[in-house]
Amino acid sequence: MEKILDENYFKKMTEKLAIEKITVEEYKSYFLQLKKAITNEQLKNPIVYVNALVCATVSPIKNDFDHEMYITISSELDDLITYLAQKEIKNINLDEYYNKIKNILNLQTVPSKEFLDYCKLLTLAYLAKVDTVNLKEWAKIMIEAKVTTETYDETRKVHLEKQKLNMLLQHFERMESYKKEYKK
Repeated sequence: MEKILDENYFKKMTEKLAIEKITVEEYKSYFLQLKKAITNEQLKNPIVYVNALVCATVSPIKNDFDHEMYITISSELDDLITYLAQKEIKNINLDEYYNKIKNILNLQTVPSKEFLDYCKLLTLAYLAKVDTVNLKEWAKIMIEAKVTTETYDETRKVHLEKQKLNMLLQHFERMESYKKEYKK
């Protein structure tokens, strides 16, 4: 009889991946189980679990076969996360949001909920490999935004998001630098 995997199973998987190394065999097993759960639409927010697997520490990679399997699964996970992000933002008019975001700097402050929603949308747009709006400029605007918070928890979330935005901005700048180098 086949084991039914639910949200709790993948939450436990995520916790394990955050603190433990896994073998290539475990990596493959988690990937196949996750792919099956996504195909059967058993998960509310599968992108969280796919991202956890993408960030997993896989060790040891003992031989060429393990290495090839790891590379293949990693590539499929990248494609899967792109697909899920595209699916999540497919009915969202990113140009409209981008225009709203460009006006943020004209405002005195932005409520933390709105700020966090814009950050989530930017992350999804990045994962979906959107090229219709300037994601680098979007990140810059969000970093410079003055955000109002009411609780310590909100302040902490905003601070963490701004750290992520800074890393994303650095990524965009590195990619631009590589493109310029490559064109030479």
